[in-house]
Amino acid sequence: MAEMAALKSEVAAIKAHAAQIEAATDIFYYMICGCMVFLMQLGFAMLEVGTVSKKNINNIILKGTLDILIGGVCWWAVGFTVAFGGDYNGGFIGGPDYAFGRCLDGFGDNLHQNRSQTNLGFQDSSDCQFQQWVRDKDVDGTWNGDWKKGEMVPLDKKYHEWFFQFAFAATAATIVSGAMAERTTTLAYTIYSIVLTMFVYPVVVHWQWGGGLTSYHGAVDYAGSGVVHMTGGLAAIVGAALVGPRKWKDRNGVTVNRFEAGICGKVNDVKPFSVVFQTLGTIILWFGWYGFNTGSTLGIVWTQAPPSSTAQSEPGLIIINTTLAPCTAGLTAMLLTATFTLLKALLKGEVDENGKQRGFQIQVGPVLNGILGGLVSITAGCGDVRPGWAALIGVIGGFVYVLSSGLQKMLKIDDVIDAGPVHFWCGIWGVIALGLFADDRGTGLTSLNDGQAPTGFKLDNGTVVQELGGMGLFWGHGDLLAGNLFLICMICIWVGFTMGVTFGLLKAVDVLLKVNCLRVAEDVELQGLDTSKHGVRSSIVMGQGAMPGFEDKDSKPSAVVPGNNV
Repeated sequence: MAEMAALKSEVAAIKAHAAQIEAATDIFYYMICGCMVFLMQLGFAMLEVGTVSKKNINNIILKGTLDILIGGVCWWAVGFTVAFGGDYNGGFIGGPDYAFGRCLDGFGDNLHQNRSQTNLGFQDSSDCQFQQWVRDKDVDGTWNGDWKKGEMVPLDKKYHEWFFQFAFAATAATIVSGAMAERTTTLAYTIYSIVLTMFVYPVVVHWQWGGGLTSYHGAVDYAGSGVVHMTGGLAAIVGAALVGPRKWKDRNGVTVNRFEAGICGKVNDVKPFSVVFQTLGTIILWFGWYGFNTGSTLGIVWTQAPPSSTAQSEPGLIIINTTLAPCTAGLTAMLLTATFTLLKALLKGEVDENGKQRGFQIQVGPVLNGILGGLVSITAGCGDVRPGWAALIGVIGGFVYVLSSGLQKMLKIDDVIDAGPVHFWCGIWGVIALGLFADDRGTGLTSLNDGQAPTGFKLDNGTVVQELGGMGLFWGHGDLLAGNLFLICMICIWVGFTMGVTFGLLKAVDVLLKVNCLRVAEDVELQGLDTSKHGVRSSIVMGQGAMPGFEDKDSKPSAVVPGNNV
């Protein structure tokens, strides 16, 4: 008997140690993927530096960095709890559970009073719990009866999950900065960063990933085509539209407007600082996207158990899909843009600087933005569609990017880095594509359950699951597509309204009080924000001794322009 008891004790100890190893493995996986997503901030910085004119490169780096700094504080104080607090009951907004980081250690405010020792550590404290709901199940497995309150269970979010979700929030905020570059005040950046990361974005997260409104009604978004990219992209469109298009001086000192008068007025292009930085930024973003999508498995141990589970292939499937979609989207955007350029040249008789008829010209910019558009397009369904469908999603994403970029120019929305076409329009397509192509192969979110248990409600095994729409429309099921269309509509209404009010109020202050709250003064913009706002020359970004090919030969040091610009 003594030997049997010792054996049982040893087995229990081994199981406890194995559980600790599994938990540590998942935490390490979270941290690695989260750091990869955070590295995307460097990609955004390089992309924006390469796209803006050389007189504004210091300014755009500063503002992109401010997005991270402001967003981190706001996400810790309020944003995370708005996103993930509450009781997973299909609500509109989260509760105060995680405000200022409380309950992330499982103890809340009653650490010394309420913790009790267990074989795996300390039990969660009573003030960090939420209400579960249960429903009876017949012997044949069908559900019956009404939902009723179940037991109180501990809140499950921890510090490493906060960091991973912060990296996503920072991504949504940084999307906006590039669209509004070269003419927006630092005050406007500060205000929109606070509003977006503290309130607007967290509400959308709660709807979909916090057991809220849209997930309750059957929407699925694996890694954030809608939650992250549509939110950031629509905020960018609203901001760029209200701040207005850029102005600059040409070589002769004549002021040039981005868009000339008329519906079909000429679009004047701004010479970007460096295609090298644009390409570097895009590749860094692509690298970070592997953490963005693959990390959305929210752990790695569970994908390998039980041995017969098709979930074993889920991380690998996500990696392949996150490779194929940008490849096909980049190629599509490249060929489509070259074809449109050729047709335009033939119809208008355009010639190049040597007087020759313009031909089929491949451009770098559409390739790079096509890659990003493909990445956004596959993000929602990266774990739920097969590689062939991912390639097709990328092809259509390339079309969506090129056509929406042209549409925004027709509407005279000066989006410096094409954030709207890449993130908002391709984000819409990504959410729709999941509703079309999701299958029942057992990977992703669309296969979690039979669709009979609403979000946050407890099944008979005690797990909390989402109510999902199942397969896509191409497999004869329309519920998933309907849920995802609902998600799209809600994001458009919510983000369009809240960010419209935010930027609209700043614009109203500019117009009514004649101060520069949203947009800098014209003389500041024409001179460049580096010299006028920061007192530096653009070549300083490369160091005092600028690299060959990056010298700023045209600019001269000048005094800071006085004024009431923030």
